[in-house]
Amino acid sequence: MQGKSTESSRIDGFVSDGDIADHFAGHFQKVFGGNDEQCEARLRDEFQRGFTTFQNDHINDSISPYLISFSEFTTAVSKLKLDKATSTFVKAEHIFHGSPKLLVHLHMLYGLLQHGYVHQDFLNGLMVPIVKDDLGDICSVENYRGLTLSSVFSQLF
Repeated sequence: MQGKSTESSRIDGFVSDGDIADHFAGHFQKVFGGNDEQCEARLRDEFQRGFTTFQNDHINDSISPYLISFSEFTTAVSKLKLDKATSTFVKAEHIFHGSPKLLVHLHMLYGLLQHGYVHQDFLNGLMVPIVKDDLGDICSVENYRGLTLSSVFSQLF
């Protein structure tokens, strides 16, 4: 006896890959979307006030305690989970089995964080729909949850 298929070529009446992808994007945007403009403005103002207070209170603090040492960085690399999907072609295995020179350069890259620079790869993710219930309606977008894959660089972060 075979189990129910967990793949569908039709989602809520959409059959082309592009239409299905757009339908999922619209669904996840509604589910995980942002706030209305008024709420966004209120949250932005609240953050700005808190951040300004923090900056003023800590302007002369040393950042040394917050810098990651090379030893701490290599420990983080050793804890990477292998054989996992990421949002880019670079996998944990590339870093884990890479040259020690690669680790030195990556450690230097992470040093840029002390200057307030965050590379775009740290911020991007790829949302993939995952079936919630194999026995449910796999043709309905409501039977899927979003799983965000991030880059291995942000996983180290």
